[in-house]
Amino acid sequence: GAMNIAVTAGVSFTRSAVSMSVSPNPVYQSSDGRWNFSLNIAESAGVFFRIASFQVDGVDYSNLLPTTLGGLSNYSKSLYATGLKPPETSTFVLNGSDIGRKPPVTLRS
Repeated sequence: GAMNIAVTAGVSFTRSAVSMSVSPNPVYQSSDGRWNFSLNIAESAGVFFRIASFQVDGVDYSNLLPTTLGGLSNYSKSLYATGLKPPETSTFVLNGSDIGRKPPVTLRS
């Protein structure tokens, strides 16, 4: 006979709580001329989050980050900048969307 799969559908209004910071802030130039810092991203609501884009001063650096951030997780990455002329202020922008409370399911045919 045919095999059946039970499907439960629903709507969830749970929202992620994603924060991003840089440490140290301000960032100081090291002896090798680099501006070393850690990018820290945290999700505190227990909701998985899909990272759609990450930009610094309008330039896309999404390839430096994972595509998904787990619920209740912390992510940190050591980065460095070059070519800065102080005093300078850089704008970091992280865009994405909620996935839900569990990792996304992959469906194939």
